[in-house]
Amino acid sequence: MSTRLLAFGGTLVERGKADGTLDAEMTVAHLYMIVGALATVSRATIGDWRRFIDIALAGLRPQPAGS
Repeated sequence: MSTRLLAFGGTLVERGKADGTLDAEMTVAHLYMIVGALATVSRATIGDWRRFIDIALAGLRPQPAGS
């Protein structure tokens, strides 16, 4: 993966964590894991890619304490 792409993804993750839209545990590796999974879902037509995005985004959001 290109250094520039990793840096861009890292910037997105850090901004999301800073403004509270992403969970504090989120990493750029998680972001690319989700992108890869989305590519698989959409290419192989093994599910509804829109629903996959909904589920993935829900998992990236900060979780309430104690959950």
